[in-house]
Amino acid sequence: VHDPAIVAGGSGEFMAVWRQVVWSGMDTRIWSRRYVRAIGWSAPELVSTRRGRQPVVASDRSGNFLVGWTSDDPSLSVRSRWFLRDGGWQSERLVYSDANEQSDYEGKLSVAVDNARNAVVAWDLKRYSIPLASSVFEVWANRCNGIDGHCDDAGALDSVVHSQNRFGYFAGRPNVAACPTGQIHAVWNRADDG
Repeated sequence: VHDPAIVAGGSGEFMAVWRQVVWSGMDTRIWSRRYVRAIGWSAPELVSTRRGRQPVVASDRSGNFLVGWTSDDPSLSVRSRWFLRDGGWQSERLVYSDANEQSDYEGKLSVAVDNARNAVVAWDLKRYSIPLASSVFEVWANRCNGIDGHCDDAGALDSVVHSQNRFGYFAGRPNVAACPTGQIHAVWNRADDG
């Protein structure tokens, strides 16, 4: 078990998620367990059959959960899947994809859900220039609807160029939070000239 995360729902439920290495030792999958009062913990459930890492989970006050993770199956992507209290697991959704594969995840993914099941997924990327003279650190986000699962087009919140002349500059490690009224805010690290 690697990268465990847990969140409490508003009705006394909990959702735990983690990355687990499969038999080959090369692939990992995202798994979950749900806790319900008076019943206890569910059996482990596979969240996605794709390779995955960095699982995160958020909940609204009704006990609906959103799981997010990064994947490189078949290309670099961010994915999500809702667990609805009254509907179980919903379809897996693509939040972001880099089909050109000229980027890599820097190690931070964050999700937040408001009480209307609106969600934001935020992550950091490192984009490489060709030739490899510099790279750009970026923080990205996407808004996803928990009613129909639709995700908007992802967009960059910030970017910082890192090159031989600007060593140590970056943007990354986002955190997002939601309040019951629907406001969702993001914060992240940034190091540059300013």
